[in-house]
Amino acid sequence: YLDVSNQLYNMVDEGMYPDTFYATIEGIYDTENSALKSVKVKGLDINGKNHREEYYFDIPVDNVGDNFKIKFNESDISLDKLKVGQRVAIYNYGDVHKSEVNYLESVRMIIVLDDEL
Repeated sequence: YLDVSNQLYNMVDEGMYPDTFYATIEGIYDTENSALKSVKVKGLDINGKNHREEYYFDIPVDNVGDNFKIKFNESDISLDKLKVGQRVAIYNYGDVHKSEVNYLESVRMIIVLDDEL
């Protein structure tokens, strides 16, 4: 128990604890860099007021499974299984950069919450 507790404390202390919120996928776009897809999501009303906006983040096309996870029913799935309209949980390990759009710099996992893909 103490070992796990210390690991969790270290993760939080080092900024490795994710900021998690629920959203609906509003768009999945190609980017100028063919190794990335850009995703637009809209935070759900059940989130705190800081997570109800539109956000953008990039998914590394070739790294899904290594540094980036997409899950459904506790199983890894591929990027092509993500669809506009799906409800998802977003795990962001970095800051939100606010400029013209809210950009999430370190999304590392998406979990599809819908009953079916």
